[in-house]
Amino acid sequence: MTEDWSVGVRVSVDRRGQTILDQQVADLLAALDRAGSINAAAKKVKTSYRHAWLMLNQANANAEAPLFEATVGGSRGGGTRLTDHGRNALAVFQQVQRQAGSAAAKALTRIVRSTLQQSAVVHVAAAISLQEALAQALTEYALLRPSTDVRTMFGASNELADQIIAGAAVDLFASANERHVARLAKAGLIDPKSRRRLASNTLAVVGLKELVGVVNKPADLRAQCESTIVVASPNCPLGECTAAFLASAGLSRPLKSRLQTVESSRAVVASLRADRSRLGIVFESDLHNLTGLQTLFAIDASKAKTNYEGAIVANSSVAGDAKALLDFLQSPAAQACFRRCGFVA
Repeated sequence: MTEDWSVGVRVSVDRRGQTILDQQVADLLAALDRAGSINAAAKKVKTSYRHAWLMLNQANANAEAPLFEATVGGSRGGGTRLTDHGRNALAVFQQVQRQAGSAAAKALTRIVRSTLQQSAVVHVAAAISLQEALAQALTEYALLRPSTDVRTMFGASNELADQIIAGAAVDLFASANERHVARLAKAGLIDPKSRRRLASNTLAVVGLKELVGVVNKPADLRAQCESTIVVASPNCPLGECTAAFLASAGLSRPLKSRLQTVESSRAVVASLRADRSRLGIVFESDLHNLTGLQTLFAIDASKAKTNYEGAIVANSSVAGDAKALLDFLQSPAAQACFRRCGFVA
């Protein structure tokens, strides 16, 4: 009787009675941080340039210091990027939003479960690069289905597939590319009719702020001859995507001696956090985890892209509940969570 209950939490950050950040402005700033121009950011959040410009400039006027600024120079000319103040303000807003939404979802779930018998526990094994987006989506899902308990396990897609083959208790698999789902389907461990495209992810090259305008295209990576470039192993989806990009750009051999290979997308992020003097190739969805580093350039999807796919594990004892969750992950609410985290939904 409570399947259609929900809790709405609207977060805003104000200064002297004037709103600096709400969900719309936060989405625009996040898109601007990735895209480098207001026009491109407006397209990402599906609004007009004029509407985006008006909202961002009003937020700038209400803030204590500018949230974004115009840039000049470089072979591609000028653009727009977040200031350090803007990036910090966005991080604070996102953290408050996550905590408020999570608290509301947990409260509703706890109250409902105290009066209803819990209907199912759905175990999800998901690519580590989905962690932030899936956390947001599951907060939304908890409000819609408070009697369903979703438990997550994150890791490299290839390792998760190996665990499912070994008999791990998993109901829903969300992989960072189709290859690992296909591998499980071939082994009879996936319901082939349940396979769904969830989102796509592209690559970006990141580095120090001083390299903005200096490294802004693939050929520029050769010129930074003393810089180590952190990449993921080709065994994982990020590494596979990175290898495809380097090959298409003719950079596999020239950069070979400068590549530092780590095991997963999470390891790339950890390595760059530990030593920001290096360059790195990451998923667009990882950019929010790299405070202190700048996006130097995005890699065109035609050169390298990975498609995330979800599927129900064949021996799931809660296949109906797993299907309901998989259906939700394709819903507008969940797709908005993917977009906020840098995915192409």
